[in-house]
Amino acid sequence: MKNIIDFMGLFVEQLKEQKDGERQQLEALKKLREQTTSNALQGAIDVHIGKTREQMERLEDVFSLLERNIHGENNMGVKGLIDEAFELEMRCTDDDVRDAGIIASIQHLNHHNIASYGTLCTYAEELAEKNVAILLRESLAEEKNTDRMLSGLAKEEINLRAIH
Repeated sequence: MKNIIDFMGLFVEQLKEQKDGERQQLEALKKLREQTTSNALQGAIDVHIGKTREQMERLEDVFSLLERNIHGENNMGVKGLIDEAFELEMRCTDDDVRDAGIIASIQHLNHHNIASYGTLCTYAEELAEKNVAILLRESLAEEKNTDRMLSGLAKEEINLRAIH
């Protein structure tokens, strides 16, 4: 692990962590999808998986624009959130309650992404990396949309089933 000596170095470090976080989330989403019983939730997770793949590709484009190496960092925060998600999923013995817990866990990950992409957008703008900022803002918007979609699904269907 090398020292971060300037703002661009911090930006690249954060980008690498986000890329690793997206990779971890992609694998976790696939596994969490297998544990759901709601067709609507499975469909929402499928959409999220597709968006996660797009965001990973977008991050590769960012690294290309910056002419930087994409590899090197592990996102321990995302790992912790994923570990918590699987622990919660295993402890929920009722299918509907498990589905509600899975939505909550995915939203925890999304909120982490919203914060991360928000920071990355700000850094890109401050570094005058306009094309990079455009790509990152697209991912930030997708994360916010996914969060709204999951909130709606939880309020309109999943949580109601879990309560009864």
